[in-house]
Amino acid sequence: ELAEDFLVMDDYRVVRAQTAEAALETFRFRTPELVIVDLQMSGPDGAGRLIDAIRSRVGAGACPIVGTSRRAGPAAGSPAEADVDRRITKPFSVSLLRRLARELIDAPPDRPELSLRVRRS
Repeated sequence: ELAEDFLVMDDYRVVRAQTAEAALETFRFRTPELVIVDLQMSGPDGAGRLIDAIRSRVGAGACPIVGTSRRAGPAAGSPAEADVDRRITKPFSVSLLRRLARELIDAPPDRPELSLRVRRS
């Protein structure tokens, strides 16, 4: 909730969802500019299902996804972890989340070198 408060203070509109189904419901009304997903999300297929659905609805790269996880190390633990644009380990600092939001949302489209999104091969 603290991170959410700081993102709102930075003039980002934040929509929270407790489940993958609730998150997908928000896509019916608008496409977010950034999705932050808990990679240990519960429910049927949890985060993996949510990330796959986002990618199929808006296309790869159209909506950056930041995955949060308690597990440290390379993002090789699950397919969901491998399919995020950025991964941060919990607990994370609010300043890190704010910086990622600026980089992934606010990087000018004509200056892709300013965006630090990870490219998968």
